[in-house]
Amino acid sequence: MKPKTLAKPPKSFEDALRELEELAAQMENGELPLDELVAAHARGTQLIAFCRDKLGAAKAQIQILDRGELRDFLSEDDKR
Repeated sequence: MKPKTLAKPPKSFEDALRELEELAAQMENGELPLDELVAAHARGTQLIAFCRDKLGAAKAQIQILDRGELRDFLSEDDKR
């Protein structure tokens, strides 16, 4: 599979993460030609930026929903 060089943004955080994992696997196997390796790196950089933006937006929403006070998430197991 040839990397999507500077393609349009993914539809969701999950799509970006999935594509990033696929790119990492391709790059790690060491069989990509140099030009495809560079393209995969560029696309990976795009996907990382997309994911950071989505996570930042989610964090901001959580802070707003939590009345501006950022708290650690405690699962039911942590509360026991």
